[in-house]
Amino acid sequence: MRLLAGIFAVSLLMAQSPADLTRVFDQYLAALKANDFQKVTAVYQSSFKQQVLTEYGAADKQGIFLSAIAEMAPDSYEAATVSRSEGQKLLLHITAKKNVPPEIQKQQNLPPVMAMPMVIEFEKEGGQWKMGPPAFGQTPPTGEPRRPKDLKMGARTDYNEGASIELGGPILRTEKQAGGTVYVIRAVDDEVAAFVPARLVQAAFATGKILVLRGASHKVDTQKFWAEEAKLHER
Repeated sequence: MRLLAGIFAVSLLMAQSPADLTRVFDQYLAALKANDFQKVTAVYQSSFKQQVLTEYGAADKQGIFLSAIAEMAPDSYEAATVSRSEGQKLLLHITAKKNVPPEIQKQQNLPPVMAMPMVIEFEKEGGQWKMGPPAFGQTPPTGEPRRPKDLKMGARTDYNEGASIELGGPILRTEKQAGGTVYVIRAVDDEVAAFVPARLVQAAFATGKILVLRGASHKVDTQKFWAEEAKLHER
């Protein structure tokens, strides 16, 4: 049985071209660029789509969701490869590229384009490939939202250098700490604890508001974030 399962897995990969999956991902990016909520959710796996519709299906919340995921969508990508996930699911691995605004390039001494790995899980539903939420890094999102280990945010030196990562999402809860405030936000399908230094904190940063951040991720706990810029999303 193990041999048959192995043969099936190899056959699945051999029969699957990255182009079949990137075609779906390209549809997703085009729909996102067009700010089309219906077309964006149409390419999602049914379980994730239902979650999004339940939380953001109302007309006055669709823009909030689109803005949040647009912050993390790549401006371009390359080097697409496919690997096997659990069951008949496949993972699309790409190198995502984000354009760095000129002012940030000067402030942080960064290149015009930053590249980072991204992975998207795909599963066939009704004969069509459907995707899960894209995730930066080498591991795909799981059924349970990823959360920070704790809210002990540490010091700036515990985070990666620079401030090239953009992050956005609704504020779920807050905690004041020495030197600033921790905002736990919903970033697509996960929770991220973002430390915002006191100089950037605004009274308007309240639960339910959409916070848009630029900064750096933690060197160990990727669900922690240190903000160098912070603002509310303008609808």
